[in-house]
Formats: sequence, C-alpha cells, structure tokens
Amino acid sequence: MIKLCSHRKNILSKWVLFAKMHSTNEAIQEVGEASERVSKVMMTCPTLALDTALNQTGVKVSPDLVEDVLKRFENAGMSAFRFFEWAEKQRGYSHSIRAYHLMIESLAKIRQY
Repeated sequence: MIKLCSHRKNILSKWVLFAKMHSTNEAIQEVGEASERVSKVMMTCPTLALDTALNQTGVKVSPDLVEDVLKRFENAGMSAFRFFEWAEKQRGYSHSIRAYHLMIESLAKIRQY
C-alpha cells in the first residue's frame, strides 16, 4: 500500500512539474510574440501616432511584456519612455519595480533622467 501511494505521488509530482513547465513555456512564447509585435510598431510608427498604433496591436499589457520591450529598447531612451507611458495607461496594469529600474537605466543612457 505504501509503495502504491508513493508511486502515485511520484506520478502526480511529475505531472504537476510538466504542467508548470508547459504553461511557463506557453507564457514565455506569448510574451515573446506580443513583444515582437509591439517592437515592430515602435520601430515603424511615427511618434505622434504611436499610442494609437500600440492600442491597435491588441496585446494585453503585463509586467513581463513591458520588461521585455524595455530591454529591447534599452538604448532608445525616449522610445522606451513613450512605451512606458502608454503601458501605464492600460486598464488593469501597473508597472513592476523591475520596469521602473529598466526605464531609469534606459533614460540614464541618454542622460534624460
């Protein structure tokens, strides 16, 4: 009986681990795809229309997405800042501490802090 329960726990723990890894991989892939869409918009859109273009991407803003985009645009301080401001206005989103740090680092590179 003990051996059987131990075997079930082992199977269950492996399944839980697999489920966590799978859902994490999916989340990472979703963030990567959304980040890629946002990055393309930011590189091709004029500054005046950026907010509208970002709204039209349909991406759901999350801390992971914002951090990823800020990392991609770490050397483009003002573009990163425009995205940072846009993200802040999105319903249900608030910046993570990491996002603030990334934004400050980006602005510091162009001495706009």
